Amino acid sequence: MLKLPGALQEDAVTAELVVKVLDEKLADRPTAIVVVLMDLLAKFMLLVVYLDAVSKRAELRSAPPAAKLAIVSVLNTYFLVREAFQIYTMQQLGLSWEYWSDFWNLNDLAGSALVFVVVGMVGSSDEATRLSATSRGLSALASIFVWLKFLGGIKVLNIKLATFVYSLNMVRERCLH
Repeated sequence: MLKLPGALQEDAVTAELVVKVLDEKLADRPTAIVVVLMDLLAKFMLLVVYLDAVSKRAELRSAPPAAKLAIVSVLNTYFLVREAFQIYTMQQLGLSWEYWSDFWNLNDLAGSALVFVVVGMVGSSDEATRLSATSRGLSALASIFVWLKFLGGIKVLNIKLATFVYSLNMVRERCLH
């Protein structure tokens, strides 16, 4: 399945027979389930803490608490390092094009980079930087990326929970072709 292009991989993995086999295999592997759930929990924590520290603040006259920005930075670093390992692995398998052509990979990379930029701007000691329209716009865009990252994690857990994610993917496919 790794040799298939990104969209075909997703179609293959979500085929009814494959889903049934994978569900049966994962049921026997509690470690795999724990890893998937921990990853989803990390995505959820990133989403909640990021929104609380950055996006929810109507008045950014004072910088968000340093602890919240540190938690966002640590979680974001984890996801960025994971993407770097994924890029390396795909390159070693000769599948680097498949990595770069996948919407979810690009979303994760762009989102992680943007979150770091926003955390730097919002954590700045300069009030004008925190209150600028650019800062607010980048914060909103990063929020979208973080939401998509979380929704992308849900599709791994249960496909029925991720209808919205698949709808977005179908729209993206239609726009690209």
